[in-house]
Amino acid sequence: MEPESILDDHYDKWHRGRFMAEKGEVFKWLHLRCHEVHGKKMPYDERYTQYIKKTGLLPFIHLVSRSMPYMNPCAITALVDRWRPETHSFHLPCGEMTVTLQDVSMILALPIKGQPVCRSTASDGWREAMRDLIGNALTTEKIWGTAALAYLYRQLDDACCKTGKVASIGGCMLLLSIWSWLRLPVGRPIEMCRNDWKDHRDPLRMPTAAYLWDNTEPFHGESEECYMRYTSQLDALTLEKVTWEPYGEPGSIGRHILFRLNPKCLEEAHLWRMNCPLICFYAVEYHLPDRVMRQFGLFQETPPPWKDTRKELHELDKIRQRKEKNWPNRHRHYITKFKAIIARIEDPNTVPVPVQPFDSEAFNRYLF
Repeated sequence: MEPESILDDHYDKWHRGRFMAEKGEVFKWLHLRCHEVHGKKMPYDERYTQYIKKTGLLPFIHLVSRSMPYMNPCAITALVDRWRPETHSFHLPCGEMTVTLQDVSMILALPIKGQPVCRSTASDGWREAMRDLIGNALTTEKIWGTAALAYLYRQLDDACCKTGKVASIGGCMLLLSIWSWLRLPVGRPIEMCRNDWKDHRDPLRMPTAAYLWDNTEPFHGESEECYMRYTSQLDALTLEKVTWEPYGEPGSIGRHILFRLNPKCLEEAHLWRMNCPLICFYAVEYHLPDRVMRQFGLFQETPPPWKDTRKELHELDKIRQRKEKNWPNRHRHYITKFKAIIARIEDPNTVPVPVQPFDSEAFNRYLF
C-alpha cells in the first residue's frame, strides 16, 4: 500500500536536502572514496587476460585500466542532495531520475545475469572466498553489474544523510559521473580529443559508452562556489535541458554512437527494466525502473508504482551487524526472488508486459 507521502521522516530527520531547504544550512561537499586512474598509472599486464575473460570482467578492466576521466566532487554532491532512499531516485524539478541496469550495461559492460555477489564475510577461509568470487567463473559467473549498482544505491542512501565536515561517498563514481554527464548539463566537463582505443581485435575489448567521456579537462574552480552554483542549476533544471535517452530511442539503442560498442553493452538489454532486488554481500537495494520510464522512452505511469525499499534493509551493514557473517543465508529470500525474476523474463512462454511509447502530455501531467 502506497503511503500518503513517499518521503519518510526516518530519512528526512538527517537528510542534507531538508536541512538546506528548511534551515538554510550550508554543508561541505562530499569527499569521493574512489580510485582514479589518469594517464597511464595502471599498466595492464596481458598475461591476466585469459583469466579475466572467464570472470566476465574484461570489458570493465580494459575500460578502467587505460585511463579514467576526472571526477567532480561538487557536482556529485549537489546530485546526492536530491537522492531519496525511499524511491532510489534523484528528485529533480523535471521528475525522478536514477541510474539503472541499462546504464550499468552501457557504461560498464558488467554482467547483470548470473549468481548474485553474496557470500560469507567471515575472515576464516578468505582464500576460498576469493577463489569462489573470481576463480570459479567457468561454472558460476558472478553478476558484478547488479552488485555495483546495489552498492552505489547503498552509498547514495547513506551519503544523502551525512552532514559532517568529513562526510564522504564511495561506490562506482565512474558510473554515477558518466550517467550524470550523459543526461544533465550540470557539472558536465569540457570534452577533449579522445585517446586512441586499442581493442586488440577482440570484441570484448571494444569501448563502452564511457568512451564518449574518455578525455576531459580536470575539475577547476573554488569548490564551495561551484557546489552552490551546481545546486542552483539543479534547482532550475527543466525538461528541455535533460538528455533523457542518451543511448538512443527504443529499437535503436547505440546506433547513433560514432564508434563500435562492446557487444556486452547490449547483450542483456531484455533485463534492463526488471523490478528486482540488487544484492552485494550485506546490501540489498531495489531496482525500480518503473519510476523512471521516461529514461527508456516509454510512458510514465502516474503516480509511479509504489515499492517499499525497506528501512530494515537499509539498516543492514557490516558495522551494525558485526556478528552477522552468513549473508547468503540472511538474504536467501532475495537471492531466490532475483533468480526467479530472471527465469520468468527468459522463459519463452512468458507473455511480455505491454508497454506504451512516451507521451509528452501525460508526462507533463505527471510533473504538474
